Amino acid sequence: MDLHRFDRLVNATGQRGRDRSSDLDGRLAERGEQVVIARRHAEWVAAVLTEIANLLMSSREADGATWRDRELGNLTSGLAWALDHGGLDLAMRCLRPVLWVGHQLPLLDNQWSNDTVIG
Repeated sequence: MDLHRFDRLVNATGQRGRDRSSDLDGRLAERGEQVVIARRHAEWVAAVLTEIANLLMSSREADGATWRDRELGNLTSGLAWALDHGGLDLAMRCLRPVLWVGHQLPLLDNQWSNDTVIG
């Protein structure tokens, strides 16, 4: 193999290696951004769950029920992320209002509750 051809091969391989490395860096950065976004969403869910629980325990119960029904998908996904990835503090901030009003915020399925809370 001549030196010029070898040099081109090394440069091409090095370039591809850098491309793969930057792709990996991009995926890791994207993953980091996804975690940040998911955490912010779960923190928002914790605040909203508290507000909804307060409404459900007040004379504005109907407003709380309407808000709960409108945001049920968001609330459920944020709670699930907090329980799986958010750490104890965030998980408890999400769970506390759910446990305050129990049946009025049915976000925990019975199997999860039995396996996790009861034992």
